[in-house]
Amino acid sequence: ETLVLAFDGKDLIGCGFGKDRAHDLYLGKLAIHPNARRQGILRTMIQRFAAIAVERNFEQLTLETRIELTENHATFKALGFRITDRTSHPGFTRATSLTMALNL
Repeated sequence: ETLVLAFDGKDLIGCGFGKDRAHDLYLGKLAIHPNARRQGILRTMIQRFAAIAVERNFEQLTLETRIELTENHATFKALGFRITDRTSHPGFTRATSLTMALNL
């Protein structure tokens, strides 16, 4: 996996992992410190992941977000991601996660 970090001086304010898969770069564990949100840090991190994906000949970034995290859905949609699937964790009969993708 590839780790992308964001710093403000010496302070770590953002992180995320990118995992090479067959046809995409899968993003996971994306996090921005609460005091650093809404400053374009996630957008910059997504741009870095997109550059990595293109270098590796992938045409898409993919991620999953829990169904109840509607603010995350809106954030990722604003960054160009679209919903491609709804999945359920074992033992659930309803969707518990959304899969979202960004074509590069």
